[in-house]
Formats: sequence, structure tokens, C-alpha cells
Amino acid sequence: MHPNGEILSSYPPDTFSSELLARMRIGQIRGRVQAGSVEGEQRIELVDSAGRVVFSDRIPGKTA
Repeated sequence: MHPNGEILSSYPPDTFSSELLARMRIGQIRGRVQAGSVEGEQRIELVDSAGRVVFSDRIPGKTA
């Protein structure tokens, strides 16, 4: 979810391990969205408290 409340992408819970879901619920995992290497694409990443990327995916970028 974007800070403005817009949902950028959605994944079913079974995409993630039960351990990762538990860590998400208690706030140990943060999401970030970055520009992708291809125009019109963004990269969504889930990052743990040590700064390690634990999940990443490419999503269509927002068009103006």
C-alpha cells in the first residue's frame, strides 16, 4: 500500500511462508516500492529489520 492509501499490488497469503506472515503482522517486515529498470515498471520489495530483501517482485508502474 502506498502511504496515500492506494493499493499498488496484492498477493494471496499463501504466497508467503507462515513465518514471514507472522513477522509482517508484528511489524518486522517493511515494504518499499522503487522504480524498475524498465520504463513503466516498479519493483516492490519486502525488507526485514536488518535491511535484507526477503521478497521482491516487478509490478506495472503507475502511468501518468
